[in-house]
Amino acid sequence: MTQSSDDVYALFEKAKERLNAAQEELDLAQQNMERRRQQIRDCGSYEPDSLLCLSCEGHLLANIIKYLEINDVVRCAAVCRTLKNQADGCWETIETRLLTHPCLRSPTAQSCKERVVRYLRASGFARHIGALGDNISKHAIVYQYRRFDDTMISQRVEGYCTGCNFPDLNDDYNRDEYDLFVRLSKTSNNELLAEGFTSMDWDDVLLEGLDFSKWPELLEISRLVVSLGDEFGREEGGHEYRLLHSIMRDLTVVIVAVNKLSSEPSLVVANNNFGNDRSVRDDNYGIDIMEGHGFCWARGELCTRSHGSFDESENRKNLGVTYDTRTYYDANTGEVSSKECLWKLSYS
Repeated sequence: MTQSSDDVYALFEKAKERLNAAQEELDLAQQNMERRRQQIRDCGSYEPDSLLCLSCEGHLLANIIKYLEINDVVRCAAVCRTLKNQADGCWETIETRLLTHPCLRSPTAQSCKERVVRYLRASGFARHIGALGDNISKHAIVYQYRRFDDTMISQRVEGYCTGCNFPDLNDDYNRDEYDLFVRLSKTSNNELLAEGFTSMDWDDVLLEGLDFSKWPELLEISRLVVSLGDEFGREEGGHEYRLLHSIMRDLTVVIVAVNKLSSEPSLVVANNNFGNDRSVRDDNYGIDIMEGHGFCWARGELCTRSHGSFDESENRKNLGVTYDTRTYYDANTGEVSSKECLWKLSYS
């Protein structure tokens, strides 16, 4: 028995009505579910079917966040309270992965996130300055000898820079409000030699806490300074002197001040070419070695304003890499028990 076309169309209309009714019911159910989810989130919790519950040993999303780039972790924290809580919890993992040496951690930061952010901003800023290479020295003020009246005058170095993104110096920073960060690199290719947060002793920036494992040449010089004592560098053309000159002439030093509140970095001083150029007549430049001490001064001084004219009364900073030897004595016998070579940066 076959159905008429009218019966078929009637059944189709009934099926369509049921489908529409079911769709309306589904829409209402979905709206109701969304309201329930929002109520749970507003309470600072998460739904039972959330990704946060799909891990037996811990929150799955928290484990995923650990593998994100740091900028993506920051973005996660801005999405919602739940993601922010998970992002905050992964900074310790990021710190362990990124800050592998104690000198990379800000000594005044109060949290893992602060230590990571301060390091990234300070290191990135210093790396940007170091990438300028020899152009850094083109911002210097040098002393020029005038033959006609036998006097020395200060002026910008020959071929000086007339304008670039090399910043002015932070000349009046308060040490209580800033951390100091140092980056040492090769001038030729900006290869990192050592970096980290440092402390000061008067006008000297102490480098004894930095990791010099990537700089074997400096470790060798330190060994020679200790083993040879006063004989180190006595002969200006000798092996030790030439070794010191070779690494200093390809060295760029950048000192950065990092604001403790904003983590914003600013330039304290930078320079390069701390070796000896005999064609340059400047008593404040070059390598000077004496008993137990060494001084390697860059040529020229940096003015507070990096470009344009300068005033004679404007503050300037002359940067040098120096070392001292320290001797330790046995408390019982009074004999020498050990010696070490301590490196620091001096600017005035």
